[in-house]
Amino acid sequence: MFRALVARRVAVNVPVTDPYEYRIHIEHVLLFLALFTIPLEYFVSIGRGEMIYEEGITFDRVLWYLLLAVCIWKSLWLKDSRLIRLTFSRSVPLLILAFILCMAVSALVVRYPSSTITTIMTYMIHFLRYLLVVYVCRDRRILRLCIIGFVTNIVFHVGGGFYEIVSGKPALGEIIKQSGPWGNLLTVKGQFRIQGLTSNPNYLATDLILQLGLLLYLLFTVRLPKWRIALAALLLLTIVLIFATATRAASVIAVFGFMIFIIVAPVRRKRFVFAFMASFTFLCLIILSLLKPELLFLDRFLNKEGGGVSANEIGKGARANMLRISLKMGIEHPFLGVGIKQYGSQQRYFRNLDSSWLPAGDIRPHNVYAGTFAEMGVPGLTVLLLLHLAVAVQIIACFRSAPDQEARLLAAGLLVSFLGYMMCCNFYPTTFRKHGWLVMAFAGALAEVLRKEHRLQQIDTASEPMRAGVHVAKKSIGS
Repeated sequence: MFRALVARRVAVNVPVTDPYEYRIHIEHVLLFLALFTIPLEYFVSIGRGEMIYEEGITFDRVLWYLLLAVCIWKSLWLKDSRLIRLTFSRSVPLLILAFILCMAVSALVVRYPSSTITTIMTYMIHFLRYLLVVYVCRDRRILRLCIIGFVTNIVFHVGGGFYEIVSGKPALGEIIKQSGPWGNLLTVKGQFRIQGLTSNPNYLATDLILQLGLLLYLLFTVRLPKWRIALAALLLLTIVLIFATATRAASVIAVFGFMIFIIVAPVRRKRFVFAFMASFTFLCLIILSLLKPELLFLDRFLNKEGGGVSANEIGKGARANMLRISLKMGIEHPFLGVGIKQYGSQQRYFRNLDSSWLPAGDIRPHNVYAGTFAEMGVPGLTVLLLLHLAVAVQIIACFRSAPDQEARLLAAGLLVSFLGYMMCCNFYPTTFRKHGWLVMAFAGALAEVLRKEHRLQQIDTASEPMRAGVHVAKKSIGS
């Protein structure tokens, strides 16, 4: 009886590994595919008989819908309330919900609120993606697998980007039958900026910035030499693509992000790694500018002018005026703003400026924070700043509490990606795209994994004296 009682107490206090978490399940495969095929979001599987943009049932949406169905079914079957607990017991999900609520409230001042429903639904889907990533990535192995899928989808952008560099034609021009930015790559004097499998060079640069830190994490944690060489080549191609987008802010952010990772992360031979990457990237850019002078990145960095007013001057003037108009909108409508997605239709009432410097139509302000202030007022801006601050603090906390080198490298990569994303938010309208929300989800998943490991370690430490007591009891009984 004594032995049975001791065995029962040991079984209660000693953590037992759940074999369910260490097998690959269908939700893991679906999440990996959904992350790996992100650049294929423009490909429509069911439409109106032709390849069109953002209509029909896309391959990307099918994967996420299937993943949602599987996770809901498993949570009901296993009576697992983790999806609900993740939503209401953590600060970041609550701030995301608060941001969506501010968005919905700002729609009350819109003349036609139905026009904002699509935007609100987009952010609701981002929130669901966040929850699904954190829910599925319950241990480091699955989290690493999903990060591999997220990072290696750069291969699609590399293929599309270098096709544009060689041919001078848009990678999506022959696929998406729609006029607009996919029609050609020309900007000024026959020069162009690559956009890969996105609709805009700025979007491509921001997406690559968000993947840069995680790519560095994989590069310094992979063990096989052939995979390390492949990841190093992918990293170099990624940096070249960022420069080829001729996006000055993203190019500077990429350089500083790489420096921050080398300084912060526990990496050996830091000076050698930085010198090698800097010199090799510089050599690639020189060769690219000589072989393909049509690329606009060299003229953009040298601030050269085209015919008449330079493209650089137009870009800087338009951004400055959009910033002034956004601030004026927010100051005059501090509580609810002018309404979500109403900047483009309302800017003509706040101009009092040279209209030739302002793009027309349904546009977004190029500064996310100023645009949020204009469309959602002080409450929306406050919640967005708190959200970004909470994610940054979460990543820093993960870095400080990381129990080993791999966890610190992952936290350093997430920090580089997210800080780069916050900087890009000052120059491009990127919050409506999914990449930033996925990086936030990886940060939340890492926090949950480390919290779980710490809790299990505490239980295991607390059970050590009991194991010693059991051993002594066995010896006494045996004697």
